[in-house]
Amino acid sequence: MDRVRLVSRLLLFCCLGFARPQSTCQPDHEPRSDCGFVGITEQQCVAKGCCWSPKDNEPWCFAKTGPAPGPTPEGCRPKAARYDCGHIGTTQQLCENAGCCWSPKDNDAWCFYPLPVYVARTISYTTLGIQMSLIINGSSRNLPYGPNISPLNVDISNETDGRLHIKIYDPNDQRWEVPKSFSPVPDPPSKPATNPLYTYALSNLFEEFFFAVVRTSTMETVFNTSVVGLLQFADQYLQLSTSLPKDFNVYGLGEHVTPLK
Repeated sequence: MDRVRLVSRLLLFCCLGFARPQSTCQPDHEPRSDCGFVGITEQQCVAKGCCWSPKDNEPWCFAKTGPAPGPTPEGCRPKAARYDCGHIGTTQQLCENAGCCWSPKDNDAWCFYPLPVYVARTISYTTLGIQMSLIINGSSRNLPYGPNISPLNVDISNETDGRLHIKIYDPNDQRWEVPKSFSPVPDPPSKPATNPLYTYALSNLFEEFFFAVVRTSTMETVFNTSVVGLLQFADQYLQLSTSLPKDFNVYGLGEHVTPLK
């Protein structure tokens, strides 16, 4: 069986903020929308951006009132992997006031962080293939997994007829990689493959980054990052997502160089 071996390394994470109309504290507005938790103090309540006004039989810490929720924050992608931005009892208003995304979905977070988008800043040819430089499109802020890394480099090398090597890395900071003694990846050749069993597609300049690998003999897509989730690259979080047909095999995923089923 023809095998396309993918060797990929990555790193990232962050989200995009947006401006909203100002809301106000209206103690006499009823009903109040609870914004706290049992035992919350006035200082903790105000620090959350909520209102504080003790009142019998009503939440002392409650959400501000004001204009209806504004436009969806840039970076909200309900079909991508979700990272919880709320807490038990979070409402749509509280979620969106925090600059997060709201989209009810069974067995997943309804309130979740918006995600950044990497775009290609430059694309150039190399001896073995292509190199891309990626940057975050838009402003970013820190999230639970740490700030996003930008720029990133993507090296795509046609190493042999049956092996395509894709490496995504931080060009400005040397990071730990699995030693070759633990994962014996072959050294790159001096010339590219002359009759590869695969072809690949890439995003254009300043488009959302993705790559897809296709087996030429059957025209089956064996890896496609444009379908499921976004590239995530942070100091404490790595993600590269794809979807595969039923009963499909992937070989050489990450540092794994033996058959993986």
